[in-house]
Amino acid sequence: MDSDDIMYPHRLEQQFLFMEAHPEITVCAAQVCCFGKIYEEASMLTGTIDIPLVYMLQANIVANPTTMIRSAFLHEHRLNYKPYDYAEDYKLWSEIAQRGGKFHVLPKVLLKYRISDEQISNKHRMEQRETALRIKNEILHFLISQNKKINRLEDLYETLTYMCEQRLMLPEQLFGIFSSIFYNEYRLSTRME
Repeated sequence: MDSDDIMYPHRLEQQFLFMEAHPEITVCAAQVCCFGKIYEEASMLTGTIDIPLVYMLQANIVANPTTMIRSAFLHEHRLNYKPYDYAEDYKLWSEIAQRGGKFHVLPKVLLKYRISDEQISNKHRMEQRETALRIKNEILHFLISQNKKINRLEDLYETLTYMCEQRLMLPEQLFGIFSSIFYNEYRLSTRME
């Protein structure tokens, strides 16, 4: 967390106790309340996130300053921050998810996150967006390579990428389409079990 964010009392205790009670969880996060330039509670997924990579095609699924991570998982998989300008945390979450890490977001606000014009994410919004698109593309390639049940995903990817290049659709729409496909496939496969 940054020095101008405000951690709620007992945040670390609550997350620690949750992690102790749930050794299968790799990353434990919480909800945040934004303040400063704007005031709002950021709504995020809550509970255990079954298909984190599918959700990461849409956006970063955890608020970085609220996270608690099992260091043993990071050491075991030799994970650390990589030079992904202004989105290092997003890249780390995707790598944890690719290696089977489990994410859980507590359904309570445990941190106040300051929004200001001086934040790096505001000053470097375009660079952060470009890096996030790069990460989403890497996630999508990983999901396509891992999913042999659905035929012709590579063909669909090539077609939609061409449409993005021709400015007929936005990259976010491409990721939204694939997110829907993988989400529906997941729902169908869990229903059949």
